[in-house]
Formats: sequence, C-alpha cells, structure tokens
Amino acid sequence: MENKKRSLATWLRLMRCSQWIKNIFVFFPLFFGHQIDDLALTIPCLYTALLFCPLSSAMYCLNDIMDRKTDRFHPVKRFRPIASGLVSVTEAFTVMAICLIVAFAGCLLVDLSEVLPVFVIYVALNVLYSTLLKKIAIVDILVLSLFYIIRLIAGSVATGIENSSWIILMTFLLTLLLGLGKRRDDMLKTTKTGHVLRSATSHYSMPYVTACMMILSGVTIVCYIMYTLSEEIVNRVGSRYLYTTGVFVLASILRYMWHVLRNQEIGDPTYLLLHDHVIQVCIMCWLCSFAILLYG
Repeated sequence: MENKKRSLATWLRLMRCSQWIKNIFVFFPLFFGHQIDDLALTIPCLYTALLFCPLSSAMYCLNDIMDRKTDRFHPVKRFRPIASGLVSVTEAFTVMAICLIVAFAGCLLVDLSEVLPVFVIYVALNVLYSTLLKKIAIVDILVLSLFYIIRLIAGSVATGIENSSWIILMTFLLTLLLGLGKRRDDMLKTTKTGHVLRSATSHYSMPYVTACMMILSGVTIVCYIMYTLSEEIVNRVGSRYLYTTGVFVLASILRYMWHVLRNQEIGDPTYLLLHDHVIQVCIMCWLCSFAILLYG
C-alpha cells in the first residue's frame, strides 16, 4: 500500500498539480466582465479551466524532460520525478501524450471546439519555449507572461467576453514581475551550487534583475490604481470606491518584494502563494472587496 501511495504521489508531482492554480486566470474575463453569476457562461469557463489542467501538465512533463540534466544540479528541482530517476523519459512522454489527449478530446466532448486553436497555440509556444526560447534572456520571461495571457484568451473565447486592455496589461506586468523573481532565484542558486541551471541566466546580472523588479512592481501598482480610477471601469462597476482595493494589491506586491530582497531565495512564486499567509489574506481581502463592489 505504501508503494502504491508513493507511486501516485510521484505521478502527481510529475504533473505538477500544484501549478493548476494558475488556471484561475481563465476565470478573469468572466469575473471582471461582471458576469460570473451567469451560469450559461460559468459552465464553459469552468470546463476550459479544468481542461487546462491536463494541458499544462503535459507541457510541464515536456519541460522536465528537456531540463532533466540541469535539474539534477538544482537544490530543489533535483527531486523532481524525472531528474531524480523515479520516472523515465519514456514514461514521462507517455503521461504527456495522455494529458494532451484528455485536454483536446475533452474540448470536443464538452462542445468547446472554439477553444482548440487556443490550446494549439499554447502547446506550440511551450514547445518553442522548452526547446529554444528559454535560452534567450528577456525573451524567456516574456514568453512566461504570454502563457498567462493565453489563459485569459481561452477564458474569453469560451465565454465570448472580450478581455479589457487593462486586464491584459496588468496580467502581463504582474506575471513579468514573477518571472523575473524566478530568474533571480535561479541566479542565486547558480552562485550557490556553481552550476549554470539555466543558460539564459548567464546573460542576466543581479543588479539588472533587481532593478527591473523594482520598476515593474511600481508600474504594476500604478497601472492598477489607474485601472480603478478609469471612468470606463467606474461606470461599468458602478462604484467610485474601487480604488480602495488597491491597498491589498500594494500589500501583496510589497510582501512579495520583501521575500525577494530579504529572504533572497524565494523559489517558485506559486509555492510562495500557497504558503505565505500574509499574501493569502491580502488576496482574499482583495477578492472579497472587489466582488462586493462589483456584484454588491
């Protein structure tokens, strides 16, 4: 029984189920479009988010296959199933294929054929990223941000709700900040282990990455405040107090930067989100306050 449990945990780690939280971006068009209470739109959006889980897992398998040699020198990633030898490359490709079949077949089964092109673009961009783009400085983090934009587009296509330029811009800026945080962490671990964990990191410098993160954190906060003060958004929401939610955005970003500059090695931002209670409280307060103003 213990071996079976360990085996199941291994496969779940290979699929990186903890990363599925990123698929919440699929709901953004519905939430910010003031239509999350429309069941006819919520159901296809929910299906799209669920199908993005095996789709993204397939791409994580591909990424781990491509990075298995460098991951073995990483203090954390060396414990991943492929890098540690628990799962063979052949087995990983098999899981990847199964996940892709589930994702694409699922679109057809739940009548979401219009989302298929978005899935194809996501897979194609991931293949390019894993094989080439991740080796190019700046391009690598830009592509990481595009993965989140694609989730927004998938949610928009599934519901027919157009993404506002504000949502796309803020998502891009925020995920770019998180992407730089990951690269900064890679650089710190490279210095600590003596092994280049990502080829692109050799083209970055710590002062440059830190400066970019400081700039992006400020720009993201200003962008959000401008969004809440926009006449278009104020008229759509029906409240001039939307700007008050900015305090939670400010607190979340400041807390993240506190981890970056004080604790140095922050690792995966998703892990930080799942384990830092202050950020969790800030996000919940922002979500509740925004929802009250938007739907109250």
